[in-house]
Amino acid sequence: MWRKSSTLRHPLFPELKAAEADKARGSHPALAGTFLQLWHAGLRGAAARRAIFLVHDSGSPWVAESEREMLWRLFEVPVLGLLVNERREVLAYECEAQQGMHLNSSAWSVPHAAVDSSACSCGRSGQRLVPAASILSAAERELPVAV
Repeated sequence: MWRKSSTLRHPLFPELKAAEADKARGSHPALAGTFLQLWHAGLRGAAARRAIFLVHDSGSPWVAESEREMLWRLFEVPVLGLLVNERREVLAYECEAQQGMHLNSSAWSVPHAAVDSSACSCGRSGQRLVPAASILSAAERELPVAV
């Protein structure tokens, strides 16, 4: 899914050098990889001291809550999603509020996603990708109900 030519960095935590999960052994400040790469790393005994960066491509940008929960139980550190392209450039990233993915660039689109320009509860401004269904359900809550 993504090449391993350089260390992947989260834009909010650039000081954390993430070890590639598919090669990781021992303890690291952070681990980065797909769900399966991270899962296998944990089963091999790899550990993350500060964070897990769950990497997705633009075809599947959302971190499933079940994936997040399984990785939390395995590593006991925050799990933050990173959306990357085939060159491992970070296109969007999750913050600690986990209310969508903050955009690094608006020059592309993701299927089944909408852009939300409202302020994130983390306090950062700018656009975020959110599941299109969450925009629809928020709008539905505002519609009057016929009685």
